[in-house]
Amino acid sequence: MSYLQLDQRVFIKLFFHLRIFIIFLGKTFNILNFKSTDLAEQMTYLDYQLFIRLDTVELILWVQEQNEDKSYNLTKFTEHFNNMSFWCRTQILQQDDSKEREKYMTKFIKIMKFLRKYNNFNSYLAILSALDSAPIRRLEWHKNIIDNLKEYCSLIDSSSSFRAYRQALNESGSPCIPYVGLILQDLTFVHIGNSDIYHGKINFAKRWQQFNILDNLRRFRKENYHFKRREDIISFFDGFSLYLSEDELWQLSESIKPRCSNYPKTCIIKDRPFLYNVMNQHGVNNMIFKVIENPRCNIVTGRYVQKILKSIKNTIEKMNRMHLIMKKKNTN
Repeated sequence: MSYLQLDQRVFIKLFFHLRIFIIFLGKTFNILNFKSTDLAEQMTYLDYQLFIRLDTVELILWVQEQNEDKSYNLTKFTEHFNNMSFWCRTQILQQDDSKEREKYMTKFIKIMKFLRKYNNFNSYLAILSALDSAPIRRLEWHKNIIDNLKEYCSLIDSSSSFRAYRQALNESGSPCIPYVGLILQDLTFVHIGNSDIYHGKINFAKRWQQFNILDNLRRFRKENYHFKRREDIISFFDGFSLYLSEDELWQLSESIKPRCSNYPKTCIIKDRPFLYNVMNQHGVNNMIFKVIENPRCNIVTGRYVQKILKSIKNTIEKMNRMHLIMKKKNTN
């Protein structure tokens, strides 16, 4: 048997575990070996070391120029957020057994609980973005995990301009680590929607809006976290440098649960040539096939797919009755 004939899932896991072995040689512990509160404290410790280096000038320059060289600390802070998110996804998807994956999901949810307690919205949202990512969300999870995830997702509901998150942020005291992405979004809206000069004078209204947004950074850094550095946990994190790419995560996810392989690529109207041709002219069949073959369609399987198919079936029956009526008229 050639290497090309190897099962895809075996190859992916072999490749991943080889990377694990090389980087984590001599390390036998995993995230389940540590207390959730300790992990949350060390995540907050690392976040805060980067957060206190952020300068308001960097944020303004990034909105104006998006130059990484002029916003070095902001770039590092953003990279840290992304690395943590992909690290969490990798930690979950690397587990072969479904029960182990659920243990990791539950562990991260517990960590988020303590991150919220410590007002660390940055790591909170990094982990939440991982747990709610498509490669993980499409898998089958216990109802308790789904319900808990929905509750945590409510914090970043985008309705009313992230009202729930903004309210939680306003109620938080110092120290606090906000999600910088939303701060950059607010600054961008102010920058684009207001000119620097108004009637030949400096637009102080724009400057006042920018000040109100950035003043939270000063308020949240009035006090410091008093967490002690834990070398064993920091070493375990390893800068969150060990993670798979988006494509690799999708491959691993699909090796666990193949994409919609249980759904036929034929449609229920194939046995009715007239209706098939009519609906094909309007692109309806292509739409159905795209829904069925979409790599993310596992998210809407079950009752949602049944609802779609039922609606399509009702439409087909109506069109079939119309066709019979037309056929009778033509015969007469």
